[in-house]
Amino acid sequence: MKGSGPATDWVEIDQFDGGVGWIAYPDETLQRASHALVVDGELWLVDPVDAEGIDDLLAEYGEGAG
Repeated sequence: MKGSGPATDWVEIDQFDGGVGWIAYPDETLQRASHALVVDGELWLVDPVDAEGIDDLLAEYGEGAG
């Protein structure tokens, strides 16, 4: 089933030097991973799915560039 409504139970799936990944709707049958990568001092979001509280996680990596 596809998740709907605000993502409140997201899961951090990896954290590494220069980035982090999360799944906004971990209970979905087909899971979609989002990532934030720091490249040359800029934070790039790859396939981002918004989730409640995700901004707090991303804040430690800097301001989003794109």
